[in-house]
Amino acid sequence: MIRAKRGEAFAFMEAALASNTDECIIWPFALSPNGYAVTGACGSSKQVHRLVCEKAYGPCPTGFEAAHSCNVRKCINPKHVTWKTRKENAEDRQKHGTQCAGETHGQAKLTWEEIFQIRTLAGTKSQRALATQFKVAQVTIHRVINDKNWKI
Repeated sequence: MIRAKRGEAFAFMEAALASNTDECIIWPFALSPNGYAVTGACGSSKQVHRLVCEKAYGPCPTGFEAAHSCNVRKCINPKHVTWKTRKENAEDRQKHGTQCAGETHGQAKLTWEEIFQIRTLAGTKSQRALATQFKVAQVTIHRVINDKNWKI
C-alpha cells in the first residue's frame, strides 16, 4: 500500500468519478483496519466510497449508507457504490456471503452443530442446564431456541 502525497488521492478519486468503466476501481492508497479505502490528514480520515457516493449522487439521505454492489471494499467506482438503507446493505452482504453471522461472526461461541444440538435438547433440559453444557449465557440459549439468533 502506498501513501498518497498531497493531492494524489484527490486526483485519483476525481479520475474514478470521471471514468466510465464497469470494472472495479481499486483504491491504491491507505485502507482502514477493516479494508475500506480511506483518505484524510491530521488524525481525521474519511471513507472514500462515501465521498464518491456524495459526489456522484448528492448528500447521504437520512437512514441510508454507502453500499458496494461489487462486494469489494477497496473499490471506489461510482457505478458500484450507491446509497442504500441499512436493511438493503445487509441483504447485499447476505447475498454476497460477506454478512458476519453464525460461525463466521467474530464473536461466535457456538457452531451450527451445537445450535442443532441445543434446539434438539430444548424442552428436555432447562435453558440454564444447556447454558452450562455449552458454556454460554442462558439468554444466548433462549435466543437460539426462540430463533432470535442463528436463524435458519
